This record gives sequence, structure tokens and C-alpha cells, in this order.
Amino acid sequence: MTKVELCKHISICSATATEAIFVVLFTEGFRIFYAIQDDAQHILRGNQFAWGGPLLALDYLDIHTNPLKEPSSIINDFNIVKCTAPPRRRPRINNSGTSGNIGVMTKLREEGWFDEAMEIVDKMDKQGMEITNNVLLCLLQEAIKRKDLKQGKELHRLTKAHNLESDTFLSTFLIRFYTTCGYLEEAIEAFSKVSEPDMSVYTWSAMILAHSRLGNAEDGLKIFDQMLQQSSLKPEENVFVAALEACATIPSLAEGQRVHKCIMEHNLATNVNIGCALIDMYTKCGNFDEARKVFERLPKRDLVVWNAMIATYSHFKRIPEALRLVQVLQQDRLKPNDVTFGAILKACSRPEDLESGKHIHAHIAQLQYDTNMAVASSLIEMYSRCGNVEGMNSVFHKLKLRDSNVWKSMISGFTHLGLASETVKGCVMQMQEQAVGLNEAFVPLLKAFHDASMFDDIRRIHACFLGGHKLDPVVGITLIEIYCKDKYFSDALAVFNKYTCKSLAMWTSVIIGYTQHGLGQDALLLLKQMLQEGTKPTQDIILCLLETCCNDADLNLGEQIHSHILDSSLKSNPRVLKSIADMYERCGKVTGAQRTDQIMSNA
Repeated sequence: MTKVELCKHISICSATATEAIFVVLFTEGFRIFYAIQDDAQHILRGNQFAWGGPLLALDYLDIHTNPLKEPSSIINDFNIVKCTAPPRRRPRINNSGTSGNIGVMTKLREEGWFDEAMEIVDKMDKQGMEITNNVLLCLLQEAIKRKDLKQGKELHRLTKAHNLESDTFLSTFLIRFYTTCGYLEEAIEAFSKVSEPDMSVYTWSAMILAHSRLGNAEDGLKIFDQMLQQSSLKPEENVFVAALEACATIPSLAEGQRVHKCIMEHNLATNVNIGCALIDMYTKCGNFDEARKVFERLPKRDLVVWNAMIATYSHFKRIPEALRLVQVLQQDRLKPNDVTFGAILKACSRPEDLESGKHIHAHIAQLQYDTNMAVASSLIEMYSRCGNVEGMNSVFHKLKLRDSNVWKSMISGFTHLGLASETVKGCVMQMQEQAVGLNEAFVPLLKAFHDASMFDDIRRIHACFLGGHKLDPVVGITLIEIYCKDKYFSDALAVFNKYTCKSLAMWTSVIIGYTQHGLGQDALLLLKQMLQEGTKPTQDIILCLLETCCNDADLNLGEQIHSHILDSSLKSNPRVLKSIADMYERCGKVTGAQRTDQIMSNA
């Protein structure tokens, strides 16, 4: 029997053995694998162990390739590695199915093969294979990191398809994913699928943060209260940190003190992370004395705690005391970092603060931190706020290397000071140096050009991106808003259509832009497209659309919008219902207004 025949015999008899085949006989193994996948009747087609083989082989041989490539291409990769790579120790083969290959899937993700890993999972799904929560968790973490709405939604779909919606860990990460992407309603949906007894403290804290970070901090505190009253879980550090963030976001000193009291009842007042959150909350609620008391009561203070207190002194413009704290923390054998100095420099926000800013700069230079790029960015921003171009240039030109944050600070600074020509020059220099991650620097720049009616420069910047620079969604949204304001709707739509995966903020910008200029029918078409692509409209979009219906000629449009609302979670929203009633009244349909008023009274 030849090696190939032996491999085929083993692969038919035992799915697990395919992993060994791939490691021992890489070239023939891949040929067998592709033959199996092409044969619809083969016993191993769609078997999770068969997939484990090629993934394990790639990991074992350290070949940076993609198992979805053509077989000849992979074999070529193998031949190159075979001649150059040192022998590696064979890892233990895990026979527990898809979850057993989670390490390999993690490697795919970490090596930058996220899209390829998603393709593999998609093929597994189509072939009817089980996809475990561990695999989805692994990929969902990368979707969060990338803010990849399209792939994240696909992972959510797979979660539903494989009956994993009630999985606590998956739901928690889905909540975090939708929070990162700005989708509160979807985060609430993921939260609702987990039964209360199965919820972890991480699920509760993720939902509190979702509300507070997406503009609904009061509801975040309601979730906190719900956990205290209904859950058998004891609140831990992360829950209290999330609740304190909600208090700081509102800001509400009374709510913050209530949460603080609860923390003391649970004997967590000396927890370092909770201590930092308390300092931040009291600072944002305007109570310096309470923030200082929290700091002084902490038995252990790491650099994060010191930075939080320095930020508090800075917030209250107590710069000399903040600088003294820097000296004290060094006596505690801690080294200040860019966050330390960034916090102090934020205190200098007006031209009259320039001398204080220069004093801080001298202190930073004495400690030899002025060439740290993160600190340099903070210095440039400080000089910009104080209106000192000379200081900005001095810091900038002292740097031998400049990262994207430094460029962003310079461009934003020039824009803030109204130096448009210098800003354009900075943009050109930046593109010549091929700096990365600078998209967001163009947001203040575009707004400044718009305020100055400098449309030629706006189009110049837009053309730069069309010429090959990847257009960040934040820049795209800014361009859409600018073009809509000045009624360049075809330009706004051209920018909008550049994105295959459109964020909720992008949909909001273009729909509201159209409705504000009386293009209700066009906005309605966009709303239908939005729904077809699986994105749910926000309250703001619906309210804006309803407000455009002002007379009997707009009644048909208003009724169409109303029909969409009836199929959404907004159908019982008091503000939306009132807006519907007002719309019917403006359009002269009294019965519609009365019926809506009746629904509101019964809600």
C-alpha cells in the first residue's frame, strides 16, 4: 500500500487521524483534504476533526498561509518552509472537536488572518458542523478590537444559528461588541437572551457600560439597581466601576454618593480600581474634597491612582499641587508617564494659562520626557489651546520621529488657531511621510475649512482619500454632514456608498442630512435600504423623519414611517408616539392623532 492509499484508508476509518496525516504527510494530506471537501458523499465532509487537520498542520509547521487557498499554493508555501524552517516540536493533538482547535483559531486571529478564520467558520456552518462558543468568543474579541460591524453581526448570526444566545460569555462579548460600535438596541437584545440566574457580574457591568457610554447613563444605573434587587450575585469591582462611570457621565453627585455607600457596605472601598473610579466620579461631579479623601484612604497606590489624583488637581486648576504630587510619586519609586503629564497639561486651556504651561513644559524637559511622542502631543495641544504657535513648532521640530498622534495634534492645533494654509501644508507633509492612523486628524480640519467656506480645500482632502488613502468612517461621516449642509447631496451619497459596511452613525448622518433639507422621500428610501441591510433606525432618525411631515401633502410619507415604527421596538416609545400624533395633527388627519393619543394613554 502506498503512503497516499494508507492516508486515504486511515482518513476514512478515523476522523481524528486526519490531523496526524497532515503533520506527517503535509503535501498529500492537503490533497486528501480538498478531495474530501469536494466529495459531497464522503463520510468526513463537514467533519470538525477533518478541519482540525489542516489547521494543526499549518500551526505545527509554522506556515503563515491560509487553508482556503488553492492546494497548489499551499503546497508551494510548504516546500519553501521545508527548506528553510528549523524542525519544531510536535504539539499534542486535541481530539475534542472544534473547541480542541481553539488554540489554532486563536493563532489565525493573532497572525492577522481574521478574515480567513471567518471564512473557515462560514464553511463549517454551511457544512452543518458544530461551532462552539469558544471559537465564536475567540473571533468576537477580534471583531471588537477592529470595530468590524459586518463580521461582528455575522458572529451574532452564528450565535443564534447554533443556539448559543443564552451563553453568558458570548452574550457579554456581544454586548461589548455592540457598545464599541454604538448600537445600544442590539446590546439590549443580546442582554435579554440570557436568563437572570445565568448572568455573571461581567454581563451586568457590560450592560451598565453600554447604557452610560451610548447616551443613556440613567438607564445604566437602573440596570445596576436591578442587579442589586433581583440577582443573587454579589456585586464585584467591575460592576461598581461601571456604575460609577454612569454617575460621572450624568454627572450626579447624589447617585455617586449612593453607589459609594453601597461600595462601603460591601467592604470594597480600599479596592484600587474602585478607588480610581470614585476619584474620577467625584472630580466630574465637582467635589474635590471627597476625591482627595478617597485618595488618602487608599492603603495601596499604584501609578493609575496617582494619575487619577493628579488629573483631579489639574481639573480644579491646582497646578502647583499637581506638580508636587509628581515629585511625591517619584519618592514612592514610581515613574511618571505620558498619562501623568497629559493630565497636568489639560489644566492649561486658555491664553492666560500659557505661563503655567511653560512652567510644566520646563519640568517635563528636566525629567527628559519632552521627546516622548505621547507627551509631545499633549504639549502641542496645550500650546494650541493657549494660542502659542511658536511653542507648538518648538515641540514639533525637536522630535526626530513623529507618529500619527503628533501629526494629529499639529493639524488640529493649526485648525483651532485658524491657520488654514499651515494646516494644508501639514496635510501634504503628512501624506508624503505616509503616516498612519491620521484619519481623525482631518475631522477638525474639514470642519474648519467648511466654516471658512473653503470648498476647494475640502475637495482636495477628499481627493487625497479617493487617490488611495483609506477613508476612515469618522472622516466619511464628517464629509457627509458637510456636503449635506451645503446641499451637495450627490457628493454626500458618493461618500456614503464608498462603504460596504455602514455604521449606525453614518446612516444617521445621511438620513438626517436629507430630511433637514426637505428630501423626505429620498430619506425614506435610505431608511428602507437601512432596514434591508439589517440596521435598526434610532429614535433620532425616526423623530427627524416625522418632523419633516408638515402638511397634508406629506401624509403618505408620514404613514409609511409610522408603518416602519410598528415593526420596531420604538412602537411604544413615548417620544416617538407623541411625534406620530403631532405629525398626524399637522397633516390634518385627526383620527390618526387621536388613535396615537389613545395608545399613549394606555402605554
